[in-house]
Amino acid sequence: MFGISLETLNERAEKMKYHGDGSGIIAERSGIILATSEFGEPSKNFKEINGLGNHFDEMVSKGNGYFEVEINGEDTVFAYATVPATGWLIGITAPADKVFAPLKNLRWMFGIFIVVGLLLAFGICLTCPSPSSKVTQFNYRRAILKCKTYR
Repeated sequence: MFGISLETLNERAEKMKYHGDGSGIIAERSGIILATSEFGEPSKNFKEINGLGNHFDEMVSKGNGYFEVEINGEDTVFAYATVPATGWLIGITAPADKVFAPLKNLRWMFGIFIVVGLLLAFGICLTCPSPSSKVTQFNYRRAILKCKTYR
């Protein structure tokens, strides 16, 4: 087996951030918190953390994933994974608006592309002659050619 100090785990938990925001937590599968930068205290039970504790059984059964939760009145995303060697759960919180900001920008870009595409399609439809006018032009030319050949 290997040895690791709780001090080292606490240093790791302090460094766990999402683009400079959020906080980290490391817990055993039994729920005992090993290290945390904000939530609870080491040696306490993860299930006692308001907002996060309700999801602990789901986290253990799934192994990894994320969920949204309100912490201190702020919408937060909690992402977690299981360390294969130890079975520990490692989690990180981050503000939901910061996590989903790229999707918001993508939604705006997609909307703009749709509008531009529809305008282009409408513009092309307006500039194209109708099929019936093409048939009329074709028949007119054909009639003129027939008339010239009979003279």
